[in-house]
Amino acid sequence: MSNELKMVIGMSLAYVTSFAGLLLAYFSYRKHSRSKEAGK
Repeated sequence: MSNELKMVIGMSLAYVTSFAGLLLAYFSYRKHSRSKEAGK
């Protein structure tokens, strides 16, 4: 039982970390693209 629980927790952590990385990359991209437009 604890083996499956460890696997579920590990997969959930990997999913949350991946999603947080995507959000961080998206906001970083938006910030950089907005500052480029302002510089034109």
